[in-house]
Amino acid sequence: MMRPFARTLMILGVLMSCAACAEEPPPTPPLPPCPPERKEALRNERNKLREEAEGAPAGISFLLQGEDQMDAEELKEYEREETLNQKARELAERIQEVRAGKKTEEAQAQLGKLKAELGKVLEEQFSLREARRLRELKELEKRVAQLKEALEKRKERKGEIIDRRLRQMAGEEDEEEEW
Repeated sequence: MMRPFARTLMILGVLMSCAACAEEPPPTPPLPPCPPERKEALRNERNKLREEAEGAPAGISFLLQGEDQMDAEELKEYEREETLNQKARELAERIQEVRAGKKTEEAQAQLGKLKAELGKVLEEQFSLREARRLRELKELEKRVAQLKEALEKRKERKGEIIDRRLRQMAGEEDEEEEW
């Protein structure tokens, strides 16, 4: 399943490559907004993946933890991004319609206005995405720091951990604690 922003990037890539070679871009079909039932299905799928992640090896499970736990602000930003995606698609469609129509001065002026408006929308989308990526990077850096700290503590307690595991395997101690 392709994420909405990946699909938009793909569409924008096609538009940019067509503009670069001076060809008319193919018409972009409008995408309907995500219905509430689909959002609920996606949430259920994320929850299922999160449950599966709990049993994943420690080396990869941290990558899956909290990935889809959006707070209200993140959800608001995501919805704003989706609104901008829709607006960008509509503007691109209108630009294509104007380009396909008569080549009058009025049409050229309208084309310039539409392109300027699309440029502003794309700038805002870019800013939102960069802010999200920066936030994700900070969260990953925080998680890596936590893992390094835990690893350092284990390294300091190496003898104690090995001794406890030896007793567990020899049947002298319960195996409840992770070694």
